[in-house]
Amino acid sequence: SMVSNLAPNPFTSQTWMSLNVPHPVPTAPGGGGTVDETTRTEVQIEIFDVLGRRVSQLYHDGVVDDVLTISWDGTDDGGRILPSGVYFVKVQVAGFKEVRKVMLLR
Repeated sequence: SMVSNLAPNPFTSQTWMSLNVPHPVPTAPGGGGTVDETTRTEVQIEIFDVLGRRVSQLYHDGVVDDVLTISWDGTDDGGRILPSGVYFVKVQVAGFKEVRKVMLLR
């Protein structure tokens, strides 16, 4: 699982998630390789409602670190407060996809 933590769940004002980010290790001549700024892994995190509509794009950028921690405050892309309900966090990292359920209580 890429999402190692999604808490609190359910939440009232803010929830946090931690992602384990895999990185390709470049192969240098001679067989060695290291992860650095040139080996950024593309990460996209989106929130969907129960009807499948995207309500928020939380993150879409390259990541160098092995762990990414990000929060969601229960608002949409326009900053509007969303109602109570079940939402789905869709995480895409390096060609892998994971969806987790989160419950917002107002």
